Amino acid sequence: MPRVGASDWVVLKFGGTSVSSAANWANIAAIAQQRLTAGDRVLIVHSALSGVTDRLETLLSDAVAGDYVSALDGLRARHAALIAQLGIESPDSLDRWWRELGEELQQIVAARGVDDRARARVMAMGELLATTIGEAYLQARGVPARWLDARDWLRAETREAATQRASYLSATCDFRPNAALQAALLHARQLEIWTDVPGMFSANPRATPTARQLLELTYDEAQEIATAGAKVLHPRCLLPVRQFDIPLFVYATQAPSMRGTRISAAPVSELAQVKAVCVKKGVTLVSMDSPGMWHQVGFLADAFQVFKRHGMSVDQVSTSETNVTVSLDPQANALDASALAALQRDLAPLCRAELIGPCASVSLVGQNIRGILHRLGSALELLADRRIYLVSQAANDLNLTFVVDQDQGDRLVESLHELLVEPVRDDLVLGPTWSQLFTPDGTATKAPPTWWQARRARLLELMRDRDSAYVYDRGTLRERCRELKAMGSIARVSYAMKANPHPEVLRVVHEAGLALEC
Repeated sequence: MPRVGASDWVVLKFGGTSVSSAANWANIAAIAQQRLTAGDRVLIVHSALSGVTDRLETLLSDAVAGDYVSALDGLRARHAALIAQLGIESPDSLDRWWRELGEELQQIVAARGVDDRARARVMAMGELLATTIGEAYLQARGVPARWLDARDWLRAETREAATQRASYLSATCDFRPNAALQAALLHARQLEIWTDVPGMFSANPRATPTARQLLELTYDEAQEIATAGAKVLHPRCLLPVRQFDIPLFVYATQAPSMRGTRISAAPVSELAQVKAVCVKKGVTLVSMDSPGMWHQVGFLADAFQVFKRHGMSVDQVSTSETNVTVSLDPQANALDASALAALQRDLAPLCRAELIGPCASVSLVGQNIRGILHRLGSALELLADRRIYLVSQAANDLNLTFVVDQDQGDRLVESLHELLVEPVRDDLVLGPTWSQLFTPDGTATKAPPTWWQARRARLLELMRDRDSAYVYDRGTLRERCRELKAMGSIARVSYAMKANPHPEVLRVVHEAGLALEC
């Protein structure tokens, strides 16, 4: 059922990997055509080709050094190769962007430097080039497409205390209906994020193959996971859709028929549960120590005013009588050495400020975290041999965060995930693992049919004269028993009779060599 006030617009956002191959573009065209055939109006938003943003950074450096020709030729060849793979003519409108990029680079060479405004113009070229190619391909495939410049529809808002660099390179836009981000502006029926993974996962699936697919999340949970280090969603994309109650879906472009993650306002379960273990690297801690702060009125206000003047956003906070330690998120702040040194210098009149880093923040994210603290005993034992700089339990009861040395972050994620997420079975939120969904080379696996799918005809026959029944499959029972017996580290496996005392179930379990717990 559509939301009250929802329009017939669907916004599809494709990431850099999604728009970098002919196979993916064929899927994009098919997805767009399906939505159009269903009666939706479609807005496609997409990124630069994968790797192009890094190439543009190199191009800027080369221009400052005075010789950018080789890097520019490489960038042209990258886009020409995709055009050839797509089997289309190079669109005439592409020449405009190459010309503007060349003019920007010539000005940088002449100035022997690049300011933030010029950097922003050059970095935008990746999206301008890619979307121009995308429009041409869709038209060639018979999909009616018209290119629009997002800069004509969105206006960056002025932020108090934001540095010039942040204003140009990390701009924010108002999302109210009169100046909104696209989905909110259109009151879209839904927003779909298409990337190289089918949704959000309980950990980084590239590093943790046992990471579980997250099938359903609330806006707040997704926000916490994105903020805590997950790369699939940018934290800023959640606020507009939450404001207008627009469902958000995350899908895999290379496997468009695969179920993804649905993000909405309503939780599918009220149970206290860890749904993700996230790591964020490159975190810097600022430890502010002053015996005089005890009972001193306004110390925090004065200290945070210094952070504000430097345009730095504080993430985690931990306080004691004589010390306040805060973390600075590298995604939200320009944490170069000069900026941190200036911050430390301006804090000196208030306290002794020590910089600690690089660190990693490891977060347990999920609903009602306080409700499971008593079950985290064994998890906390994992921290015994690690130096912990900061512990923070979120006021919204959605995460518990530990800040440790950066080289400890990945190992801690693995251990916590194995302990708190992997054992969960038959859950409404935690779906299959990454390794169950994809083969090692990244192609989607085809799950074998479950026993009831394979024996559909027999089940229908059994139910011909019945209103309802419980049905057990001997083959499945035997396979589960074999899996348990194969766990060599366990000396004895017993079946708990209270789970199901059906005589045939007990006979299968006994024949498989399991003991019976009566």
